[in-house]
Amino acid sequence: IGARIMKDKWSGWCLEHVSLNSPETWERMLTKHGFSVLEHGTTGLSGLPLFRNLPLGLINWGVLFLFGFFPWRQGEAYICVARKNATPVRSSTFVNS
Repeated sequence: IGARIMKDKWSGWCLEHVSLNSPETWERMLTKHGFSVLEHGTTGLSGLPLFRNLPLGLINWGVLFLFGFFPWRQGEAYICVARKNATPVRSSTFVNS
């Protein structure tokens, strides 16, 4: 949201820690590598300076403090809780000679 609204002035443009993959892309990668997404959301309006400062920052920070994320796909950062699926145990057949 912040990147769309603020364009070049968005403070998130930083090569060290930004990955602009969509939530759907992250979910596909996780699924491909044997994970199941348990919960997911975003950090909401953290990308907008208006919501990083008082008084509106309290709304954003309050939700993040209480719940960890906003339960929608648009926001500053995608947050995902995933679990590695159990790998089926292969049965081996031993032949006694």
